[in-house]
Amino acid sequence: MILDTHVHLFAADLARFPHHPRGAYQPSHPAPFEEFIPCMERAGIAAAVLVHPEPYLDDHRYTLDCLAKEPRRLKATCLFDPGDAEGPRKMRSLVKEAGAGRIVAFRIHAYQERNIPDFNSTTLHTLWETALELGLAIQLHFVPKYARAFSDLIRRFPASTVIVDHLGRPGQGTAVDYEEVLAMARHERTFIKFSGVGSASGQPYPHRDVAPIARRLADHFGAGRLMYGGGYSGGISPEDYVRESKLVDELLGFLPARKRERILSGNGKELFGF
Repeated sequence: MILDTHVHLFAADLARFPHHPRGAYQPSHPAPFEEFIPCMERAGIAAAVLVHPEPYLDDHRYTLDCLAKEPRRLKATCLFDPGDAEGPRKMRSLVKEAGAGRIVAFRIHAYQERNIPDFNSTTLHTLWETALELGLAIQLHFVPKYARAFSDLIRRFPASTVIVDHLGRPGQGTAVDYEEVLAMARHERTFIKFSGVGSASGQPYPHRDVAPIARRLADHFGAGRLMYGGGYSGGISPEDYVRESKLVDELLGFLPARKRERILSGNGKELFGF
C-alpha cells in the first residue's frame, strides 16, 4: 500500500469555503474531498497528507473539514504568512482544533519573486520555533537558489525535521543552485519529496529525463530520506493519479524493491505517525 504525502484539495462550494483574496494563485478546477477518496482507493493509497494549499492562505476551514470526515487516513500541513506576528498563536489554535497528531507540518514557500520571505525575520524564526514546539515538521517549497538560505535556518534550528518539496524543483534553477539542494542532505533530519516530477521534465510521462536527478537524490539522501508525493489536485484525472506512483518504479528502478517500498510508504508512515 502507498502513502501519498502530497495532496491538494479544493472545495467545490466556494460560498462555504472561499479562496483567500491574497492567495498565490486560484485553482482552475475544484478537487473536493468527495472525489478524492474514490481516487485514493482506486490507486491503492492507504493514507495521505493534505498539503494545505495557497489559495486558502491561512484559512484552514476546508482542510479541517476534510480531516473531520476522514479521521483515520488523512493528516494535513498548515500554512501561515511568515510575516504575520499572529502566526504562532494561530498555529497553536489550529493544532489544538484539529486534534493530536492531525497537523504534521508547517509549510514555507520561496518560489515566487513577489513573495519571498525575509529569512532573517524574527517573525519567521518564531513561527519555525512554534512549529518545533508543537512537534511539526518544516516543509519547504522553494526554487534552488534559496536552498542555501534555508540551510542556514536549519543550522539555526538543528532539531528540525525538514521536508523539501518537489525534488527541490531542479527545473527552475541552475546546476550550481541545485548543488545547494543536494547539499541539504548533510542535515540528518532533512527529507526530500519525490513529487512534482513533471515540473522537472521536458518529456511526457514517464519523464525518463528525470532519471539522472532521481539517482543523484538517492545517492545523496538515501532511500531512507526520500518519500512519495502523488500531487493530486484539481484537474488530475483518476487515471493520471493511479499512474503517478508507478514513477517510483520507472525512475528509481535501480533501487531494490524494499527500498522503493520505503519511499512509497514506509518513510512517510514513520515520519507522520500513521
